Amino acid sequence: MRPLPHHLWRQTTCLSITQEYAETGGRLLAPAVQSYIADDASSGRSTAEFPIIYYVVGALWKLIGQSEFAYRLLMLLLHAAGSWALFALTARVLKDGALAVLVALFFFTVPTVVYFTLAFLPDVPALDLVLLGALALARYLAAGGIRNGAAMVFCFAMGGLLKITALMVPIALFLTFSAMLVVPAWGAKTPLPPHRVRITLGVLAVVFLVTCAWTWYAIEYNRWNSASYSVMGTWAYWEIGAVDRVNALRFGREILIYQLFDGPIWWALAGMLFVLIRHVRIIPAPFVLFNAFLLGGTLLYVLLWTIALNNHDYYFIAPLVLPIAVVLTFFLMAQQRWLGWLHRAGERRRSCS
Repeated sequence: MRPLPHHLWRQTTCLSITQEYAETGGRLLAPAVQSYIADDASSGRSTAEFPIIYYVVGALWKLIGQSEFAYRLLMLLLHAAGSWALFALTARVLKDGALAVLVALFFFTVPTVVYFTLAFLPDVPALDLVLLGALALARYLAAGGIRNGAAMVFCFAMGGLLKITALMVPIALFLTFSAMLVVPAWGAKTPLPPHRVRITLGVLAVVFLVTCAWTWYAIEYNRWNSASYSVMGTWAYWEIGAVDRVNALRFGREILIYQLFDGPIWWALAGMLFVLIRHVRIIPAPFVLFNAFLLGGTLLYVLLWTIALNNHDYYFIAPLVLPIAVVLTFFLMAQQRWLGWLHRAGERRRSCS
């Protein structure tokens, strides 16, 4: 169906930029909407996220004609790739294919993710690219290789360019690896080659520089054309009025959280987090640091974009990396503590018999 009336304005903005590329053959770095909001009401030149998806689909539309189905299909393929990356990453970490399938399917079917996978906003592709980047990073740390390193920088950079808040994972990784180098004991039990950790820090720094360069260009591009179709800043808790704060917190508490997970899932995630905190001493330090940085980043995210709690569910697709990290760390700890104990108990019983 045509865009349903859920964030209709923002969805049709994406389609508008795409159609402009298709009809005018505009340059990648000169996106425009189909509304004379810029240059003294003489053009629609304006930007926010890096418009690579709109540009690619626009080029496709030149060949096959305007097709929203083709756009949706591309989004679905990107999400299939991201879900496969989550499966492969989980299987690599947990060494369990069945759990990997369950984790990938679980996050594949988050209601907000399902809706926006078949819509036109860049939030789900940004999350998918970050997951692909995380898989490339895991492969690079294990085996090295220019291909894995290039895939890591490309996927992380594209994720950040599509949605700057998708940099939560690269930032948490950067802080985690930096802490491991400053305090070597935190990485002593983790077989990560120090030289690859240092190279990864350099790669992540490049990712941040690329994202900063686009953000600077986008702000300047909008200033040159005196127009912006999206907010290029924050909606922080302390920046909005008391009424807006109350409405945002109420909507977030009563409606938005259920657009992400149902009630029992939230209780399960809270239980997992509690168990991890309770047994934090037996969890490898890099996992503790990574989860702690993600948790702190998510709380900061909510504070900086508090108004988004009010009916902007797609703003909370990027922070889904936190429950993903919690679930993976919980199952990893469970394997090492409880499943390992059950295995050893079974061995003792067999030896006694």
